[in-house]
Amino acid sequence: MLATVSLAMAAGTLLVTACADTNLSPGSARGATAVANPSPEPARAMAPEARVYLTEVLDLLQQRALNRHEVDWPSGRRQAFAEAAGAATTADTYPAIQLAVAALNDSHTFFFGPQEAKEFTEAPETSDATAPALTPLGRLIGSMIGYVMLPGSLGAVSGYARAGAAAVRKLDASRPCGWIVDLRGDEGGAIWPMLDAIAPLLGDGKLGAFVDADGKREDWVLRRGRLFLGGQVLPKDLPGGKEGGGIPDYVTHNAYVLHRPHPPVAVLTGPDTASAGEATLVAFRGRAQTRSFGLPTAGLASGNASYPLSDGAELGLTESADVDRTGRRYGNSPIAPDVSVTSTAVRPATRSPSPPWYGCRSSPPAGPDRLGRSGAGPPPAWSSPPPRATRATAASTSGPLSVIPTLFPIWGDVISTLAPCGVRCDRWSGAPRRAHQPVHTGRQHR
Repeated sequence: MLATVSLAMAAGTLLVTACADTNLSPGSARGATAVANPSPEPARAMAPEARVYLTEVLDLLQQRALNRHEVDWPSGRRQAFAEAAGAATTADTYPAIQLAVAALNDSHTFFFGPQEAKEFTEAPETSDATAPALTPLGRLIGSMIGYVMLPGSLGAVSGYARAGAAAVRKLDASRPCGWIVDLRGDEGGAIWPMLDAIAPLLGDGKLGAFVDADGKREDWVLRRGRLFLGGQVLPKDLPGGKEGGGIPDYVTHNAYVLHRPHPPVAVLTGPDTASAGEATLVAFRGRAQTRSFGLPTAGLASGNASYPLSDGAELGLTESADVDRTGRRYGNSPIAPDVSVTSTAVRPATRSPSPPWYGCRSSPPAGPDRLGRSGAGPPPAWSSPPPRATRATAASTSGPLSVIPTLFPIWGDVISTLAPCGVRCDRWSGAPRRAHQPVHTGRQHR
């Protein structure tokens, strides 16, 4: 039987996401005609199955890759077939495929053999209680700030948006006047459940877009809770193809309206903010009363499509770059926050009480504080003491427990972003208490 690229999803354009959230084929909605480059005859004959397999993968790369115009394809195809000379099986073509993928010079495009693809697709359970959550979490910081943490959605897409939407609604019952959206642990996955979960914070209108190598745009639009991609609405339950693969409870059409609409928002980022996590950050770029804080992102702000192949291997192909609502284009370079921190580490709290100026005092005492800052100059506009008995390290950069320690050096800047809602320092009710940390798959982003 000839090896072919299998179709696992029928939603076509709708499924292109900021990470490998889709399964398309040459015959899908955005499919192109066959590439007019004949497969050169290698010095040693290839098995027909191997030849067709390699030809179809090279066609995908040449037709759809974001960097396709940067490759000399006639020369590249000759090199790939020379590498695969004498291939008897599809597996024998893998080195040639890896050679072609490397020619794209794209860190977000990947090729996995069957075993790697299986390990990546399946979600192994872990007993690590300190790992980030699989679904969004929310809590109040003090009594005036809503905090929402969005983790990656790989392997946990179904129900993700519903859990996030519920967290936002529950927090909004307390009528917070400012919000923190924590993307530091968002390693990617499906962008649409993430945007659906925080739709009330984003607000209606154009959120961003995908743009391909030829400049074709597909806008991300939010309208009364419904997300649109290229003019097509995202369905609540994502349909599958002939081979199945649909995703129930994909998005919720989250039309909830905050008690205090259009609030100021502080977005937290870090090196683990990747792919769909970066697309979520991009959706906030250009929004009024919004600033980002933390460290630069992973540098995978581009749209991927996933192509499962006939032998169980998988090609993850970058097909578009992310664009924010102002028209600024991103890509595979880290996105710097508006306000950077040099480290997320915080010195352990001691038994002694916090200096009295932490909170509302108009000026700090003389001498350096716990962070080594000089006493000269005013303190942040509104600051808070570090949590008691909390030890934060540079590796501990995600989750509700770490939000205050890791932000402490810039906490005044974060609060100044939220200041339009009238936050007062006497509203601070202390550090968040330790909470149960849900189980996490521990997988890396695509």
